[in-house]
Amino acid sequence: MSDYSEFTTNKTVHLPQSGVATQIYKNANVFPLAVAQRIDTLKSFDIDQYSTQAFLVTNIEEYQLSYNKRQSIMGQHIRALAENMANTVLQGITPTEAARTVTTTGVLTFADIVEVAKILDKDNMGAADRSLELPVDMFYELLQDENVLAQYRSGFSGSVVASGNYVEIAGIKIYKRPTVATIGGAEAGVAYHKEAVAFAKDSPEVFTDSGDGNGNPLYGGGIIMSALGWLGVTRLRSDSKGVVALVRGV
Repeated sequence: MSDYSEFTTNKTVHLPQSGVATQIYKNANVFPLAVAQRIDTLKSFDIDQYSTQAFLVTNIEEYQLSYNKRQSIMGQHIRALAENMANTVLQGITPTEAARTVTTTGVLTFADIVEVAKILDKDNMGAADRSLELPVDMFYELLQDENVLAQYRSGFSGSVVASGNYVEIAGIKIYKRPTVATIGGAEAGVAYHKEAVAFAKDSPEVFTDSGDGNGNPLYGGGIIMSALGWLGVTRLRSDSKGVVALVRGV
């Protein structure tokens, strides 16, 4: 995905959209050439606020526990915030149009990935910077496909599959996540080219309320903590080109 955080104004992102590309003439012999004007437009999207529940660490916990509970809670909050925001992003960019969807006939196969790649090729998306996010079950189904197994038995990118982080098929880097998206109640993955999807974010903030600095008197000297983040995402084209949903079929 492309980061457009620098274009954010008052929590709204404004992106210039180029108009129709130039016409190309071969062996032009009619002059003067036709003069056209490119009409550009502006695409805008908002970034959303995500916040955690406020937690209390009591004064007695600060003294009695053998670990830093305050630090533990904040680490947990930041991880939960990041996971929730990432899931929301992927659901937000997943297209639902039939022309942008590949539906499996059961378990995910090598052939399904090839169909996704074909759509991106027809969209004229670059060969690099293609990604596919898959739910865990679909990811491991793919690893058991005979065509995928044969590819790695032959020694291609063996270290990639061994790492368990991602596999690459037909020029698409394929990653796994606990959840990605749903379409009509069915689990789905989403493939996208970097230049087809935009996001914008702000740095997460951590808030603490300890009253006068020696603990909050309303809570027996305890510390109240929460975290907040900002994130927005959009498909850059109104026709959703460069993005494909991979949906679990029956």
